[in-house]
Amino acid sequence: MQDDVKRKDAGKIRGSAGGPLDYLLMPTVVHRHISRRAAGLAGAFLLVGAFDTLFLQNLLREGILAGSAGGLAVRVFAVAGLAFLVGILDVVCVMWPIADFARFLARRGERFISGGIHVILMKSYALSYLLFILPMAVLVYNPVDWNSAPATWTTGVKIEFAVLVAILQLVPFVRLGIVFRTLGVRSKMEAWPRLIVVATLYLWMQIAGQMIVRLTLTGLGWILAIG
Repeated sequence: MQDDVKRKDAGKIRGSAGGPLDYLLMPTVVHRHISRRAAGLAGAFLLVGAFDTLFLQNLLREGILAGSAGGLAVRVFAVAGLAFLVGILDVVCVMWPIADFARFLARRGERFISGGIHVILMKSYALSYLLFILPMAVLVYNPVDWNSAPATWTTGVKIEFAVLVAILQLVPFVRLGIVFRTLGVRSKMEAWPRLIVVATLYLWMQIAGQMIVRLTLTGLGWILAIG
């Protein structure tokens, strides 16, 4: 009996997954080991930028692969460059001021907050995108025309659409939850200041998101016209 208790306590210390939220919001051990080194930000920028760029619209249907081989190569490199730039814009513009705000609240409340919190929260924000790559890929690149009248859809397509929409409705809340959990692991901030941070993040994501979408659509329009 004592051995079982010790094993459970050891699992908690290691931050092993212990419930549904550990899978949805990432286990504690993941948040604890997010590096504060800026060197790893390039991967975060590329992940977020690729998500924003490739899943904004069906690029295959828009003709990204059409035309000559030379034009195709230019478009592919251009999309990669656009994705990286969009990723920098998204991650930095959204999370840098939020990290500043979190640090301000922590210091005002005389609470510990990890050094390099800006980098840590930017990587935490990027991690949330991993959970939605598959459902977004299915939604955007599905051969079904979602713009057609639902009456023409089969029962299977209706169920698929309903499930995808339900999953994607969780996107902003999962992002907020992951950042909330990262703050809980990498600082000694109480729950209320952390809730204030994620509420501010939610409002700021709505504002910054519109700007990022418009810029991405403009960039993709230029790229699709190449060749």
